[in-house]
Amino acid sequence: MNVDFILVSQSPRRRELLKQAGYNFIAVHADTPEYFDPKLSPEENTIEIAKNKILTYIKENTDTELPLIGADTIVITQHNEVLGKPKDKTEALSFLKKIQGTSHVVVTGVCIYSKKFNEPISFSCATKVYIYELSDKDIEYYIDTFQPYDKAGAYGVQDWFGLRYIYKIEGCYYNVVGFPVSMFNQVFRSISNDLR
Repeated sequence: MNVDFILVSQSPRRRELLKQAGYNFIAVHADTPEYFDPKLSPEENTIEIAKNKILTYIKENTDTELPLIGADTIVITQHNEVLGKPKDKTEALSFLKKIQGTSHVVVTGVCIYSKKFNEPISFSCATKVYIYELSDKDIEYYIDTFQPYDKAGAYGVQDWFGLRYIYKIEGCYYNVVGFPVSMFNQVFRSISNDLR
């Protein structure tokens, strides 16, 4: 089996989406701090974090010949607050209270690295999500039942929360799940000949 790339990500949703899209890849994890530079836009920050994941992996795996894919997803509230993954229940409650009854934007930055390129190839995808109001009881139930601590913004569009409370999405649905697969496919196809 030919391997298309190495995916530097621990997100199970990202891995599942790329499998469903027919890619063959090796999934690895790189422990990288997710630092946000206030001088950069949200899109630039997600790309930088995605790039740092790849660079961290390369430091310990210098002989890698396969292309490497890194990604990072954040949520931006209407008040321009950046929400990553909640650290605990208190933070998850805070995140969901900030985004319920309004809209927010999900941004994913993607970085593609190959030794055959002088520079990594990067892009970002933004999707607007609209959420109905939730009661405090429903927010508590969701967090206690679904434990959304590994999800940006503390929710999953594909689970109980999304099915009950997300009523409109402008842009790529799969970006909200965790990875803008169709946009990635267009970019990856356009460079695939150069990777051979």
